[in-house]
Amino acid sequence: MLAYALIALAASPDAGVVLSDADALRACLKAKSRTIEAACVVKGGAVVDTGPAEGARVEQAKAFMTDQAAAWNRGDLEAFSASYSDDATFLTPSGVTRGRDQVLQRYKKRYPDKAAMGTLSFEFVDARAAAGSVSVMAKWTLTYPNKPSASGYTLVVLQPRATSWMVVQDASM
Repeated sequence: MLAYALIALAASPDAGVVLSDADALRACLKAKSRTIEAACVVKGGAVVDTGPAEGARVEQAKAFMTDQAAAWNRGDLEAFSASYSDDATFLTPSGVTRGRDQVLQRYKKRYPDKAAMGTLSFEFVDARAAAGSVSVMAKWTLTYPNKPSASGYTLVVLQPRATSWMVVQDASM
């Protein structure tokens, strides 16, 4: 029912959309699952596939961050940092780091071995989907067997990348 309502809206003269846009919208919606886990919108006269619906993108982003924690917990800084974009910005109380390579070097300097890395976990506080990105706020905790835990908060902005996500901004305090 929802798909038909969207198509009718796109085809209505009041919407300012020509029939070809309705056909493109119909094709976009047809490519999605029957439960409409994705959205298609008309923007600037063109049909734009906005990808999975907001709730699904938020859950995918949280799952991605959980996978990132698993890479960290294996001691694999290379895999953990591979998700940062080439021009990512990483903000911490000590300053701004720019770019994937610099983020990796910062992590290697601060966490020279698995023991220094501890075990990372996230407690998700909030997550919001916007056009082309998802922002996730979380409390991070590093636990250690022989010293007190460390914790703080992070706000990570993710953009879709092929079958996963790319970190474009990370503000961790």
